[in-house]
Amino acid sequence: MFWINLCGLLVGAYAYSQVNIKANVKEYKPVCLIPSEEVAKTESKELCQITKSIKSFCPKLEKRQAIRYASIIHRESEEYGYDWRLIVAIMKTESNFDRKAKSHKGAVGLMQLMPKTAKWLSPKLELKYSGVGSLYNPEYNIKLGVHYLNMMQSKFGDLDKALVAYNKGPRKLMRELDNGGKPESNFLEKVKEYYSDLKNDVHDYPA
Repeated sequence: MFWINLCGLLVGAYAYSQVNIKANVKEYKPVCLIPSEEVAKTESKELCQITKSIKSFCPKLEKRQAIRYASIIHRESEEYGYDWRLIVAIMKTESNFDRKAKSHKGAVGLMQLMPKTAKWLSPKLELKYSGVGSLYNPEYNIKLGVHYLNMMQSKFGDLDKALVAYNKGPRKLMRELDNGGKPESNFLEKVKEYYSDLKNDVHDYPA
């Protein structure tokens, strides 16, 4: 059963003590007991928060694009139980909200997915992979990216490791762990930094 956080915060499905992803809850109610207008009001508030957060990180992004991204982030983070701020922090780190971003290694789109990873993931979500061009679609890219993060967290049982595996690849992380290494990377530190900024609301949001 899904539960709604009436304070307007989405709660991660797993504890993430390193960046303090914790519930800030006054009261929980089953969805069936919450009036539909109250649910709509809560969702509208969260969508506004997400949109403003995206614009704070990327002021040049058109507002209509920010709203579109916010809607997808809200839906997918709720689906997997993640705090939406985590997904925003990942997108900021990976692509700075540029849906056409492409890394020197070939990762593509907002969540910087490798084409072979997208091709492998698509059938699991009953989505059609139509080549690299599919990854320039924001909804397709974010949906696959959040699902892949969740898979990495299920595999490694820890969000730090999941984030490193998301960025480096699970095989590389496993080799590092087998050699006594720790799940560390510049990517992980940047995601934590941006997430912390969002939790502390340090940005001056543009109108």
